[in-house]
Parts: sequence; structure tokens; C-alpha cells
Amino acid sequence: MCNLHTEGTKYGCGHYVITRKVSKIDCNNPYCALSRAHRNPCHGCMHDHYYGPDASETITARTSEFCDECHAYWKVGAGRGRGRIPSVLLHHRIVVFLFAVLNSLLLIAAFDTSDALLHMLAHV
Repeated sequence: MCNLHTEGTKYGCGHYVITRKVSKIDCNNPYCALSRAHRNPCHGCMHDHYYGPDASETITARTSEFCDECHAYWKVGAGRGRGRIPSVLLHHRIVVFLFAVLNSLLLIAAFDTSDALLHMLAHV
């Protein structure tokens, strides 16, 4: 499955929205319709017609606003009037923060292999 290098906007709701597709990484798989290796023409093609996860996401802008989909739901649609960040998004932010902290600790452990630090990380 082919992947993209993208640029986009990071919204206050946590979503990343692509504003520009910078380049494509070709998987060279004949069963991927987006690849150069795919047969053309491929009559009645049932092969993959979608990209895999972005190879890189470069944030070119940040905003505290919600993306269009979240704005439509939380400001106009079914979530209207709740007046707070939805608990799912709040939990998502907490998980992302904790993952970043754990990742930092693991990077420290890779450079400092003292027994005390490794023992501390093993009990996190």
C-alpha cells in the first residue's frame, strides 16, 4: 500500500487535516491500484484504492478551533450545547501526553543504561 508525505493543520480537537500532499512513496505492489506497478488497464479492478498511513505529517499551522467535522458535531449537531471538550477527546489528549512522557523516558534509557534508571522504567 502506497503512503504519502503530507503537510497539514493541527486543530484544537486533536485532528490533523491534510492541506498538501508533498510526495508519494510507491509500494511497487501490482495489487495496489495507486502503484506504478499496477496493471493498466485493470478491468473490474478490485485492488486497493487507498493510501496507507502517512509516512510523515508536517504540521504547518496550529489552531485552537475544532476541525470542520468536530465543529459540525459539537457546535451544530448532536453534541451541541454540551459546552465542553468531549471526554473522548480529553482522554485522547491525556493518552498522547502520557505516551510522549514514556517515549522520553525510553530515549533516556537508551542513552543511560544505569541499573537504577532501568529498574525505575521497568516499574512504570
